[in-house]
This record gives sequence, C-alpha cells and structure tokens, in this order.
Amino acid sequence: MKKTRQMQSIGYLVTGLIVALLFCGQVIAGPISIEISCTMKPGGSEEAGILKFKELIEKKSDGRMKVKVFMSGQLGKEKAVLELMKIGQTQMALTGGIFRTMFAKEYDPITIPFYMPTWDSIVAYLDGHMGQKIKNLAKEKGGVVDFGPQNEPRDTSRQIVKSWGRMISKV
Repeated sequence: MKKTRQMQSIGYLVTGLIVALLFCGQVIAGPISIEISCTMKPGGSEEAGILKFKELIEKKSDGRMKVKVFMSGQLGKEKAVLELMKIGQTQMALTGGIFRTMFAKEYDPITIPFYMPTWDSIVAYLDGHMGQKIKNLAKEKGGVVDFGPQNEPRDTSRQIVKSWGRMISKV
C-alpha cells in the first residue's frame, strides 16, 4: 500500500513537471516578432498601410505577435533589405519592385523607361504568365513573396498618370 502511494505520488509529480515544462516553453518563447522595413519616409500612404497591418496583427493575435516598423530605410536600402529577408534577418518589406530585377531580370521589362505604354499594361503584364514567372523566381531565388504593385504612379501634380506620353511632355 505504501509503495502504491509512492508510485502514485511520483506519477503525479512527473505529470505535473511535464505540464509545467509544456507551458514554460510558451511563456519563455514570448511573442513572435515581425520586422517590416520600408525605404519611404514616415507620413505617407506606405506608413499608414504598415501601421494598419501592425494594428490588425497585434489585435487579432491577442498580443502573441508584435510588429516592429522600420521606416526611412533604417535597415538599409531596398537591395540590402531584400538580402536581409533572404537570410531571415527581417520578415517583411514594402519595396518598389527592385526584387524583380534582382531575381528575374530576364522577365522584367518594366524597369525599361517608357517601354510599357500605360499603368494598365504594367498591371496586365504582372498579372499574366510572365508576371507569374517573375513571382516564382523571386520566391525561389530570394524567398520573396510578391503581393503585386503598390499603386498607380502619380506625377508632382498628384494626378493619375495614364500614359507615359504625359510624362514625356513634362520632361
């Protein structure tokens, strides 16, 4: 009878230790940290979007995830930040699309000045077969997931640029 009680006590002790260790792992680990880099200065739509993302992630994860925002190229210029992402030193970046040239140069005519006649043609290209090749190569070579172009470019008068002809006439 005495040995049975001892065995039962040892069983409870071992079970308690296992449960405690399981919970300790979660407590010790702390919140998951997501670093987001952006080369743009604070105050624009890029920062507003990133801060909304931060708000939603932290709220919906009940504090289990924390988002750290680095604006104005604090972690480096676009290319340097993409290299940091490639080796896992930062998790996200809002970039201008230099990754297309870095990881899929042969499929990226977008960087050739005035090659694409309109913003719609750029979007159609990126949404098409060749755009998919760019996305696949960016993921394969750089670990980059492309969520698509940010928005339509605008000139200094803040009017939507529908064709490059309008831009050329101002140069």
